[in-house]
Amino acid sequence: ASDNNNNNNKDSSTPTITNEASNDVESFYSSVQEPSQCARYYLGRIMNDGDNAGSDKITAGNMVLEGDPFVSFGSRVRLDVTGVNEVALFPGQMVAVKGLNSSGKEIFAEKIYTEAYCRDRIHAGNGNTNAAVTAAEDDDDGTLRVMMACGPFTAKNSVDFEASPLYDFGKQVTRHEPNVVILTGPFTDSDNELLKKNQVSVTFEDVFEHLLRSLVQMIASHCDEIVVIPSTKDLHHFSAFPQEAYTTTTHARFGQNVRFLSNPTQFRINNVSFGISSADFLFDCCRMGFMRNLSDRLLSMMAHCINQQSFYPLQPSTPSLRMDHDKYERSFMSHKLDLFLMPSTLKQFAKIYAHTDTVCVNPSFLTKLNSGGTYAMLYVQQSNDYSIQDYSKLIRVDVLKI
Repeated sequence: ASDNNNNNNKDSSTPTITNEASNDVESFYSSVQEPSQCARYYLGRIMNDGDNAGSDKITAGNMVLEGDPFVSFGSRVRLDVTGVNEVALFPGQMVAVKGLNSSGKEIFAEKIYTEAYCRDRIHAGNGNTNAAVTAAEDDDDGTLRVMMACGPFTAKNSVDFEASPLYDFGKQVTRHEPNVVILTGPFTDSDNELLKKNQVSVTFEDVFEHLLRSLVQMIASHCDEIVVIPSTKDLHHFSAFPQEAYTTTTHARFGQNVRFLSNPTQFRINNVSFGISSADFLFDCCRMGFMRNLSDRLLSMMAHCINQQSFYPLQPSTPSLRMDHDKYERSFMSHKLDLFLMPSTLKQFAKIYAHTDTVCVNPSFLTKLNSGGTYAMLYVQQSNDYSIQDYSKLIRVDVLKI
């Protein structure tokens, strides 16, 4: 783990964040309620003290550290981060803290260690059943081309495919002829006025199949694979997160090259590892978290997922996202990512998280209210070279207006 100040000069005393009980953990970390006149290390998660009028947002005045269950038995003490220069914290975040706790009731933090990212890439044939592998051939120039669009796909007052941003996206696919097209819902947007008022003459499932089938018929001969991922805002699909893949009785009619994956999902295209989640952690973290003196707030928030090895580490989740805690482990990251894509209401961007050489992308949404939004074009060089460990300098991302 490395500290919240992004200090890369790690010494032998730098702690390791772990979720396993062991003699090393118990001997290295102190209980959060144990008074000490010298700085010690504490393991736990960031929480709100519950005195903020029903809000889970953390501030400098209501922040507490809930100690780990093995050393601190889940006890809570106040956490003072005044002495830490750069701060990027959110409720539920697992951290290691170096600080002074002279009273046993409040820790004055000197450093906060937050990075516990996956260090191993997934490789072909390694038997990892958590990854859905989608293979595609490079173009003649050796570049893998991927186009990604994130719903909603129609205006708020329409469910028609013709003249929709999804139709315009289809035209771009036929023009560029990528190897892979990635689509994330919602197809049946819970904010669509017609669907909210039930002013459609067909079922929500019919609306979904109409939009997807229309696009597939338009682009199927112009790409190798089409990957489809659900959204918690889909009305026709079970909305609790993590989500299973779309279920429909007409999968066969979409064609052999259409693959339905879960939300979130990790998969590989050739040697390139992808991670995608349509849950808007960035927006929720921006509202609920506490940040100070950061050089890049957007990248810092997306890096939280990588460092916590989770596609949605905010706990408790916001009321707008129903969390299925029986399936919560499916939101964990199982391996290091080359590309991490998460559509968000916040401004679109593409940035490299240098600690893991991961290209982080927010492509935003294909439709914004009643007008066209943005989509992403990804170009990956040498995707078929299985000796490459770092693709950060071999990936180009264009976020374009539709």
